[in-house]
Amino acid sequence: REDDKAALKAKKVPLTTLFRYTTVCERFLLIVALCVAVITGGANPVMAILQGKISNAFINEQVFVDNGRDETIPINNQTDVNGNQILTYWKEDDFFNQVMGVIWAYAVLSVGTFTAAFIQVSCLLYVSENMMDRLRRNFMRSILRQDIAWFDMNTGGALATKLFDNLERVREGTGDKMGLAMQCAAQFVVGFVIAFTHDWRLTLIMLAIVPVQVACGFTIAWIVSTFMHAEALKYGKAGSVAEEVISSIRTVVAFNGLERECQRYDSALKEARALGIRRCIYIGLSFGAMGMANFIGIAIAYYFGIGFVYEGSLDPGQLMTVFFAVMMGSVALGQAGPQLAVLGGAQGSAASIFEVLDREPPFDSTSDTGVKQTNARGRIVLDNVKFRYPSRPDVPILKGISFVVEPGETVALVGSSGSGKSTIVSLLLRYYDLEGGRLTLDGHDIPSYNLHYLRNVIGVVSQEPILFNCSLAENIRFGRVDVTLNEIKVACTIANAAKFIEALPLKYDTLVGDRGTQLSGGQKQRIAIARALVRNPKILLLDEATSALDAESERIVQKALDKAAKGRTTVIIAHRLSTIRNADKIIAMKHGEIVEMGNHDSLMLNKGLYHDLVMAQTFSDAVDLPGTNDDDDEEEPVPLPEAVARRMSISAEARTNAAYSRQTSQIHDPFRNARNRAMSNVSMRSTHSRLSYVADMESEMDPAGLRQRTMTAGAMNVVEPVVTAQASVKQDEMARLKQELKDEGIDPVSLGKILTSSKTDWPRQILGAAFVILLGCVTPAYSVIFTEILQIFTLPDKEEMKRDGQFFSLMFLILAFMQGSCVLGEVYFLGSGGERLTMRLRSRLFRNIISHEIAFFDAPKHATGKICTRLSTDVPQIRTAVDYRIGTVASTFISIFFGVVIAFLFGWQMALVTLAVFPIFALGLVMRHRVLTGKGKLSAKEIEESGKVAMEAIENIRTVQALTREQLFYEKFCGSLDKIVQYSVRQAVIQGISYGFATCSLFVMLAIATRIGIIFVEQNIMGPMRVLRVMYAISLTTNTLGLATSYIPEYMKAKLAGGIVFNMLEDVPKINNLTQEGKRVTLDGNITFKNVRFAYPERPQIKVLQGLNLTIKRGQTVALVGASGCGKSTTIQLIERFYDCASGEVMLGEHNIKDLNPHHTRSQIALVSQEPTLFDCSIRENIIYGIEEDVPQERVEKAARQANVHDFIASLPDGYDTNCGERGTQLSGG
Repeated sequence: REDDKAALKAKKVPLTTLFRYTTVCERFLLIVALCVAVITGGANPVMAILQGKISNAFINEQVFVDNGRDETIPINNQTDVNGNQILTYWKEDDFFNQVMGVIWAYAVLSVGTFTAAFIQVSCLLYVSENMMDRLRRNFMRSILRQDIAWFDMNTGGALATKLFDNLERVREGTGDKMGLAMQCAAQFVVGFVIAFTHDWRLTLIMLAIVPVQVACGFTIAWIVSTFMHAEALKYGKAGSVAEEVISSIRTVVAFNGLERECQRYDSALKEARALGIRRCIYIGLSFGAMGMANFIGIAIAYYFGIGFVYEGSLDPGQLMTVFFAVMMGSVALGQAGPQLAVLGGAQGSAASIFEVLDREPPFDSTSDTGVKQTNARGRIVLDNVKFRYPSRPDVPILKGISFVVEPGETVALVGSSGSGKSTIVSLLLRYYDLEGGRLTLDGHDIPSYNLHYLRNVIGVVSQEPILFNCSLAENIRFGRVDVTLNEIKVACTIANAAKFIEALPLKYDTLVGDRGTQLSGGQKQRIAIARALVRNPKILLLDEATSALDAESERIVQKALDKAAKGRTTVIIAHRLSTIRNADKIIAMKHGEIVEMGNHDSLMLNKGLYHDLVMAQTFSDAVDLPGTNDDDDEEEPVPLPEAVARRMSISAEARTNAAYSRQTSQIHDPFRNARNRAMSNVSMRSTHSRLSYVADMESEMDPAGLRQRTMTAGAMNVVEPVVTAQASVKQDEMARLKQELKDEGIDPVSLGKILTSSKTDWPRQILGAAFVILLGCVTPAYSVIFTEILQIFTLPDKEEMKRDGQFFSLMFLILAFMQGSCVLGEVYFLGSGGERLTMRLRSRLFRNIISHEIAFFDAPKHATGKICTRLSTDVPQIRTAVDYRIGTVASTFISIFFGVVIAFLFGWQMALVTLAVFPIFALGLVMRHRVLTGKGKLSAKEIEESGKVAMEAIENIRTVQALTREQLFYEKFCGSLDKIVQYSVRQAVIQGISYGFATCSLFVMLAIATRIGIIFVEQNIMGPMRVLRVMYAISLTTNTLGLATSYIPEYMKAKLAGGIVFNMLEDVPKINNLTQEGKRVTLDGNITFKNVRFAYPERPQIKVLQGLNLTIKRGQTVALVGASGCGKSTTIQLIERFYDCASGEVMLGEHNIKDLNPHHTRSQIALVSQEPTLFDCSIRENIIYGIEEDVPQERVEKAARQANVHDFIASLPDGYDTNCGERGTQLSGG
């Protein structure tokens, strides 16, 4: 999509801007950290000098031993630049003195690197976390102060991405990644300086292969970055489908849209799978090429290096030094690319952040400027007001509206949907500015008022009231912060809400849930009315404020509103025209213009638009009365499937997708925490899928430990893994999975079960396993050849040394071919198998989930957010057990096994000693990898809390601004951040210590092992070369242990996630919405309830239907009336077979509904609910939703005309192709 492409090409902010939100002290710490990073980075190349000296010492000692310890025999001869021969003699104590000097150097390096690494990481993380805390706070403040027009063009999902994903990327790039980049630069420079100073000829020869290595490194970073974005978009599309379907499951089921949605979901998954397989091929090729280039470089280095040793211009130690230094430098150069890419990504992500931070809204809801009257009267004047929504500038909404509302006057606005009524309310609240004309309050233009003051003198009750995820009392207190509990109770009594609140166990402390989902529509509206009343506003705006109430409640509340309106200027938008008969002025509108104006009696005499609306509604209300002529009902209904002879049309009074909670008067506390957790997940769902996938993708940047395995030619060199993972996404993931398994009483899945589910990919997995085994043998073979070359340097015959040395050098070419082909085979076969398994499991799980009965979705554990987590996060985790990451673990331990075997063959004594001290090194490897992949992880609970607050404010920004509660939400958001920043500062110190130990552990282990090796040599327990070969054999083959062990938790998470996923796959629906079983009959229109008893499964103690007997004859129109929670909507849900009754029978014609095929039955039923759900597609697609046959355009238009919406649709620029937006947000309620 164009907007996706534009997002990927966002401008980058300069580094100076990136650190705008740091203090002077923090900038000083930043400079200090970058300076000490040079020390950390330079330590590895310095170690190359020490490795050369140790190699020389052991080789010379071996020659000395072979010469019978005769100090008069030269151990080697060299030539200087002038061709003069230089003889080297060896004394008895030279070995001890030289090696001990190196050991002391190791000790100094260990202390120095620990200190430098600690300062580097601690300072960078401290600066980054403090800067990010300020960024988060300022970004949230900036969002809350923006105008509504800006929010119309910046969706909640896009802002969520910026608030979570983009800010996290900025955090990654401004943290220790900068230190790693500086480390890489220092390691590169120092490495090549050391190499050139020891032998410039060999350095230049080795440099020939460096461009290939660097190119491979940058190529890999580019491939992963490119495919990561592309796959994230595709998986995001699939996630959007899943979220839309599951959150609107009742509508999807009612209209038989399940198969269509399965196809939509599978289509998105197939696109992502294809990209994933291509990614595997490209990554395999790139890493394979890098491995080949490394071994080719090693072959060239030793081939020519041995020639230089033969000539006497170079000694073996210098050869080792140059070799190690160049390899370390080239590795650092290759690693710098991804680190710089992370920094560049932070600059790119910051661009959209700073764009919001720097945007000055045309009017600021938090500004103190503007008119503040001491005593507002409430006189409103609209003079030739013209307006278009900024998001649709080609559609005029108001076309020169003019009228006056006197203080204390009640004015009602009536007209069809889209006539501009609600727009006037938005303009009075100054959500938008006018295009033309004037809008004044008490003689002052609305734009001249202080926004906070203006909105404080206005009370609003909208058609779809928004409640926040807190208690009833807190929701009402949003109206006025200093309101007392007694005042709240009085307002609730006036709003007819006190009775149902007092019946709740927790009364006013009852939590209402996300968007008030624990209350019925009528209950929510009454709370919203109470919230408006406690403000004691001068102006009252009622946008269909009683539309969700039953007749009796409406009468009572309307009376209360009439009383509340006295003395106040009141603007009413009414759907039920009977509620505005007593209005002082009624304004009838059509297509953004005033058609007529007057009171009820005068307008009825005019017999104009208002008269027609009243008569149409009166007639509609009278249709069900005895003796009413039904001829008008004989109009032919809009035909859907041709086989259906007659349709049943059912209109639901209450919101069906929360109907199970109708009996909220008896909410039980045990469910509360579970609901809160569920809704917490819902509030985070829009970002969680994306962030989880990105984190999962980025963890694959080094798919098989290949970079460490192939780029490290030195025995003891440890290379930082290339990681750009979003650390916070994976925080506490293991704990979450374990807790959910415990809650569900499920065991982790076995590897055998995962392999069984992927049996169609067994041929690929077998081939992949074969390549893994071969790849595991490469490094042990490398250690053998490498140490054999060292042994060759002790030969007295120079010709033999040259011949054998160059022969073994060429053996590296065989390893190059093995490395390249095995890496490609492993990554492709195992990776593509993992991608295929992921798609199959996602598709199967999605199909299984939506085939379930509606009661399944009522359970808190099956909230939309949790189900989306299962699909987007848990299923992809399973592939870790079968893809190339498990190949990494397997090949690493194969390498270690063979390396240890080789070490014992060289010398079991030194092998035991090396293995004894190896845990120090291994712990350092593990800690290094964990620090680099998980540094600064934040508390998941605190992140979730801040995310909930932010998303609740953003998604309900109109209500937040209307209530002038921006500062309250900002303070709540900042309160949740306080713990995060405290935690992060502590973590900065801990991570610094961990990284310091990880960096120095190598030197500590080398010092201990080498010191013991000296003892073995001095005591004649082992020969010098045998000691050296054992040390190299173990260190070379264990170098990727840190990365491999880091994947073991991933494997454990795969088993945990598999337990949850496979349990859901094996869950059998009680009502299978996708079943082919059951009778397929044509309904005759007769409906019978026979002694039906029913309770919602989540609240079995609340009996909703208690022996209902009801007969509805074909062609009859039957109205169900009663107070909220009496079971009206429940009867409709039983007819739709969303649920099955506990006892009794629901009969459709002569057939028990349980015996009928659900899909075929629902194809003959149409449902219209109070809060209709529209999908994010065109108007035409929404109208024909669920119809399996082709529907000609004339039938669509005929249906639209019968629904009185065709003219409105035709007036839109794109007509029936107009996109309705997410949940129909681009359309008005009517």
